[in-house]
Amino acid sequence: MIIIKLSSQPATKKSHFTFMLDSINRTRSGNGQQSAYYLFEMLDFKAIYEALHEDYVFLLKIHPFVQNQPSFLYEYADFYYDVSDYREINDILLVADQLITDYSSVCFEYALLNRPMIFFAPDLADYMATRNFYFDYFDFIPGPLAETTIDLITQLKEPRVEQEKWTRFVHFFYDQLDGKASTRFVEALENQFGDATQPATQATTIVSDDGKAIPSWGKHATK
Repeated sequence: MIIIKLSSQPATKKSHFTFMLDSINRTRSGNGQQSAYYLFEMLDFKAIYEALHEDYVFLLKIHPFVQNQPSFLYEYADFYYDVSDYREINDILLVADQLITDYSSVCFEYALLNRPMIFFAPDLADYMATRNFYFDYFDFIPGPLAETTIDLITQLKEPRVEQEKWTRFVHFFYDQLDGKASTRFVEALENQFGDATQPATQATTIVSDDGKAIPSWGKHATK
């Protein structure tokens, strides 16, 4: 879920939270794409509305595998917006003031923005007992944990980036944060993924059976 906060000045747009409901990761929420569902009752949506609707709007981006849909949104149409059908999540993340997620990989993309994120995981003990993680969850998450709706509301009202956790997270998972990844990829592609700092050497072109040139890094495929 994404939440966007309203400006204290007169404005036409509220602030937005985005909540990524990544239910497919929950063992008890179905056994695959055909039966996955989200336990919406884990959240008190009425309490969230009453606490935040004057200052925020709440965007829900539900995992595409989820079969059930929230039925209460029409009651709070000025606050909750279901944007699950919007394909490009990165567009939504860019307008979000805060991110609420659970076990979704969306935290990797959002971490690049250095904005507050909250990890809402009321079923964490059960999840760890049945599924577990590649990393220690408490050390891994680059933001605070909320296990109840009250915790979540409190943290949303006092947004903060846990800078030490965030720094450790991004520098562990990203080598370079200069916004030039595409440039480096194109340069590596043009250099046939060799060492760009070394002068190119003349090499005999290897051609596949159908007449296509095979780059040096693809030679092993012909053996």
